[in-house]
Amino acid sequence: MALMGKQKLEDGRQGGDRPLLSLLTLLLVLLPLHSYYALYPLEIESDVRRGFAQRDGRSAKEFRAFAEFYKLPFEGLEIWVVLASPKKSLGKETIPVGQPLLDEILRLDAFVQNFTAPFRSGVTTFHDTSSGEDLNALLRYLAQIYPLTAIMPDVQIQHPVTKVFGHNLQTSSHFFMVNRGLPENSTLQTAQHVALWYMNKAENYEETKRLEAIELGLFQYFLKDDFSDLFSVEMFGDQVANAEMLRGTIVSVGLFMLGGALMVLFMLFMFRHLTWSSRIWMTVGAMLSPLLATLSTFSLLGWLGVRTNSIMCITPFLVLGIGVDDAFLLLHQWRRVRAEGVLRKDDALKRVFLHVGPSMAVTSLTNTLAFGIGIMNPAPQMSSFCLGTALAVLLDFIYEFAVFAPIMVMCYEERPGGNEKQEPSKWLPSWEGLVNLLFTTSGKCAVIAMAVLMYLIAGHGLRGMHPTFEPAKTFPGDSELVHALRSFEYLQTEYWPVNFVTKRVPGTWEEVAEWEKMVSSLENRDHCYGRSRTTNFLRQFYEGSFTTWELTF
Repeated sequence: MALMGKQKLEDGRQGGDRPLLSLLTLLLVLLPLHSYYALYPLEIESDVRRGFAQRDGRSAKEFRAFAEFYKLPFEGLEIWVVLASPKKSLGKETIPVGQPLLDEILRLDAFVQNFTAPFRSGVTTFHDTSSGEDLNALLRYLAQIYPLTAIMPDVQIQHPVTKVFGHNLQTSSHFFMVNRGLPENSTLQTAQHVALWYMNKAENYEETKRLEAIELGLFQYFLKDDFSDLFSVEMFGDQVANAEMLRGTIVSVGLFMLGGALMVLFMLFMFRHLTWSSRIWMTVGAMLSPLLATLSTFSLLGWLGVRTNSIMCITPFLVLGIGVDDAFLLLHQWRRVRAEGVLRKDDALKRVFLHVGPSMAVTSLTNTLAFGIGIMNPAPQMSSFCLGTALAVLLDFIYEFAVFAPIMVMCYEERPGGNEKQEPSKWLPSWEGLVNLLFTTSGKCAVIAMAVLMYLIAGHGLRGMHPTFEPAKTFPGDSELVHALRSFEYLQTEYWPVNFVTKRVPGTWEEVAEWEKMVSSLENRDHCYGRSRTTNFLRQFYEGSFTTWELTF
């Protein structure tokens, strides 16, 4: 504490004697740090799926294994869906399944794969980020064989299993809410949604932006609802979700800016004992310190390679609240010290630092530690947000002494009569009565009982909470993506595939039996459809081919 007090005295002497020099020196020192904005554009990224998932958690490891199976990069792999849904203008709940629908679905698939979107000074195409995997080959095959259903009994397009020349084909990955009211394995007649799946890869920032341009272009085009007379088109993909999340953040930033404007008006009112020019300078100085701390934080994180995400957009407003509070403490103590008759500004500033410095240090330290603990959050976006906020709070503590204090010394000027002693407030007696009541035995018991009741209510609420993450809550209220997400959630209630990848094919009949035992145990678990919905080519091979040819391992 002695060392800190001595340093505060030195800072007070420098800021009090030569405030303009100390302020300009700080700005020159910060110039190389802030040169980041001149060299690199500030890019705000958002990742709804990976940003809130546990870093190197089970889901990440499973998705990595899935990507390795397709020999694709894990970081840039994305699977997204385009849905054909009942035509909104017709008011129907299902789509008739037939040759016209299948032809329109193939036209939709061709439109998506041939889509181009403006990108910087040129254009980008779907194939610029395509993985090369065709996830919709089954739909093209069904469109080709559909005319045969009327003349060949061996070709029956049913749901969820279509039988074609003795082979079973799963249709549950493309057709949803099928034949409502009809038994399973009946002829495919109606569907509520038909899905086209796409797998793209974006291995770097450039490819991510290209994929984002394609998805956003398709999303905006399908909002016009004029692609087909048979169905409306919806889509859900990571890049569209990220863009909508970022738009929601921008809307929130607008509300925070409104709060900042109200804060400015509040400060101008509270500084009414100062001249108008002094009010303006005090308000600017009170806001300059936290905003400069935020700029320094984002610059430092940028030099360190930490990207700015959408949640970090609220960091300036959090730091602004803390910084303005510190500015009020400094200004109030400065007014008191000056009223005591201390004429030398350096002496007055030293007294201010000695009185207010420890309080500000404790507040800043506790906030820094609180957000510092959040750095260990397994979600990457939350971890980066806590890192940025903790660093910004710490820098704001320094800038309050290095930026606001010199401005206060240079520009503080009271209007005539502004330092007169104010009369006690008419509400003071009622507050005194309340304080006296709280210090009685009954008052203390009431406070304890109220605290216990609040903890019990909070504990009951926490027990009933179920931790979950819903992407829709990150979107603006007017987002059209909410409707597509609702349709996608309907799909998930009916179709939620679980992929198992084996690194070695069974080599003996004993291993085949062990494999079959494992698959059967999975099929009989709760919420599984069973054997009929399993896509297992090994099973089809040894159940079909082994009856004719002998298997040799």
